[in-house]
Amino acid sequence: MTTSNSATAGTGSGWITARRFLGLCLAAAVFASALCLVTVRHEGRKASFDLARLEPERDSLQDDWGRLQLEQATARTQAQVEALAHSKLSMTVPSPDDVVLMVAP
Repeated sequence: MTTSNSATAGTGSGWITARRFLGLCLAAAVFASALCLVTVRHEGRKASFDLARLEPERDSLQDDWGRLQLEQATARTQAQVEALAHSKLSMTVPSPDDVVLMVAP
């Protein structure tokens, strides 16, 4: 009977060691998960802050883009008017000697 008790005691001791090891592994996994959660939340807040900081710049760039598109359309229209005046009406740009400046009284 002593032989079976010592075999059982050895198995029980191994079982406790395995449970402790499993508990330590689970505790480490919980700690790692908590650390990852804190990191992800921090990165999310940082990204949100960066987004809020960049939104006015985006709005300004969109305004500039609209203004540049309008300028391009206006320049294209002026070039078309000049081309039509030259081809259909035989108009040319006057020489500097032909230009007269008038001053309002």
